[in-house]
Amino acid sequence: MGGISQYTLYLLPALAALDTENQYTILQMGKDGRFYAPTAPNFHRQNVYTPCHHRLEKWALGAEL
Repeated sequence: MGGISQYTLYLLPALAALDTENQYTILQMGKDGRFYAPTAPNFHRQNVYTPCHHRLEKWALGAEL
């Protein structure tokens, strides 16, 4: 895992400890069966299938969501 991935993995539990009121949706590649979001009730996972850093990511991800 790279730097941004590691940062995110540490950021999510810290955010969950600080904020229990707002709802968070974690966008995660559908083929990855692991769930990285905290188990707090205000964190949810949404599978996405648009490849990261794809040249059409802006439009494809927007259509998918």
